[in-house]
Amino acid sequence: MGHSDGLCCMYFDSKMDINKAKSCLFDSKTDYVSACNSLDTLLIHESIVEKAGEVLTDLIHSKKVEIRADEKSIPFIKGAIKVDENDYRTEFLDYKLAVKTVSNVYEAVEHINEYSSHHTDCIITEDKVSLMSNIIIFMIIIIIATQVSLNYLINNRKLQIFLLKM
Repeated sequence: MGHSDGLCCMYFDSKMDINKAKSCLFDSKTDYVSACNSLDTLLIHESIVEKAGEVLTDLIHSKKVEIRADEKSIPFIKGAIKVDENDYRTEFLDYKLAVKTVSNVYEAVEHINEYSSHHTDCIITEDKVSLMSNIIIFMIIIIIATQVSLNYLINNRKLQIFLLKM
């Protein structure tokens, strides 16, 4: 089995459940770090950066992940180092994670569309309306209380939505 390019991003929306988000983050970053669907960049809504910082600090200490954080998030992540712009273009295949703070889902999607390989990208939210009305990427994971897979074609791009029960 070969390796496919997979620079993967995850977005923590302002309306996400922190425990579900933590579970997704830990699994996607540390389950198998050299896999092409391993997480490389975490985007965080600015309103939850402090709460997310606690989760990322735990990731550093419990899983030994090197967090490379932007200026807005680094004060909330104990042990993080400053991110370099090239980190957002890097498929780490290692225990390293780039972190960026964004002001809304539109900015998160812009980042994903610019930097991601569109292999495996995630948006963690409880806000189904915002998600469905704003996202045009290949794969999205949304956390709600059912399991189903839906496929849509939007602007000639495949959109897969996995609704997961956690």
